[in-house]
Amino acid sequence: MENRKSVGQRAGPPPGDVRRLAVAEFIAAHAGLLAQQGAVVAAWRRRNGRRIGPYYSLVYRELSGRQCSVYLGAVSDLVEAVRRQIAELQAPLRLKRQLAGIRRALRREFVAAQEQLDVELAQIGLSRKGSEIRGWSRTPRRLPSNHDRVFAAAIGDSADQTVPN
Repeated sequence: MENRKSVGQRAGPPPGDVRRLAVAEFIAAHAGLLAQQGAVVAAWRRRNGRRIGPYYSLVYRELSGRQCSVYLGAVSDLVEAVRRQIAELQAPLRLKRQLAGIRRALRREFVAAQEQLDVELAQIGLSRKGSEIRGWSRTPRRLPSNHDRVFAAAIGDSADQTVPN
């Protein structure tokens, strides 16, 4: 028969499991806030001139701007589990930010291509307004069409020459 009042015996889960459960409940209760921001950070302490640690905390900011932290301890498996949970919560936001960056880069490339097109159109006397190319009636020469290029290639002439009106 067990003596529950003995020093070496505890009722309930081990202390590490209690912390794991408390952290899991905290993450579930604050999932919306942690989906926007929050991170697991390591802190090092000094004792008697020696550096000890790392001691891990889950750091986040409340909506009021106040920084708060939840102590995780030095247990690496709990820290990795919390990091995975935070990464899963923040994955949609991270993807949204990556897509926004790609969208900005595409927009810059598109504007650069439009500027290059404007330069090339100006060289032949045309201009662009929106997606429409204007100035066809003012151009002094006819631009080579695809038919002209095929004909020039067939007879061995340069396809870049314009055909007179």
